[in-house]
Amino acid sequence: MKYKVPETNFTCLVSGFRNCLIKLGFKTSERHLRKLIKVDRINGAGLAYPKNIIKGIEYYNLEFKINYSTSPRVFKNKLLKALRNGKVCLILIEDCNHWISALEYKNKRIQIVDGDFKKYAHKKIAQEVTPKEITLMAGNFDRLFYMKNFFEFIELNKKI
Repeated sequence: MKYKVPETNFTCLVSGFRNCLIKLGFKTSERHLRKLIKVDRINGAGLAYPKNIIKGIEYYNLEFKINYSTSPRVFKNKLLKALRNGKVCLILIEDCNHWISALEYKNKRIQIVDGDFKKYAHKKIAQEVTPKEITLMAGNFDRLFYMKNFFEFIELNKKI
């Protein structure tokens, strides 16, 4: 599958959501999603999460679940369970500053799509990482509320 990089700066949430939609069989543009989720080219998602991303999820009639944990083990187990069940996930990383997509789990590796990989010549937009690597990437520290290590992701699937 051909996944997409962000078209503008600060739209990693929209780009990640778009790549999840591509994996689920939808076709859409980033521009359409930016308008739907109310993300602008300058400030990115900002306060759009979680209220406005839920509008986007409901627009595509998707099932979703927001997962939050302070335990790396719980995060890893919930993420692997979701991926094994055919769901796709948006994962919050880099101390709450960036979103990536996790699209499938096979051969003990997780396929992730990160638009920021485009700035590194030796990296591909879609990569495979181990569960341990994704857990290390996904640990966040919230400076606003002084919350130490926490993990958050949204699992998505088509409604049956």
